[in-house]
Amino acid sequence: MVVFGYLMTTTPLHPKNAPALESSDLQHAEELQFKRFRSMTPTEKLEASLALYYSARALKAAWVRSTQPHLPEREVLRLVRESFMYAGT
Repeated sequence: MVVFGYLMTTTPLHPKNAPALESSDLQHAEELQFKRFRSMTPTEKLEASLALYYSARALKAAWVRSTQPHLPEREVLRLVRESFMYAGT
């Protein structure tokens, strides 16, 4: 799996199985993440944001399908589109 240009060679841990992180570990991870973001070109940043956006839409569609399996695909896509249309931050 490639995440932000880095090849992930291990399977991500489920939160229940993840080791506890110290405050310094979190700060170091945050520094590395900021360093990577600052080094990204505008095109890379756009690609990353679009990947996140479409991943969120796919996740929402999967949730709608799992909670309302009787809906036709067209209706699932309509609900996803509507959800993102009225979403706020």
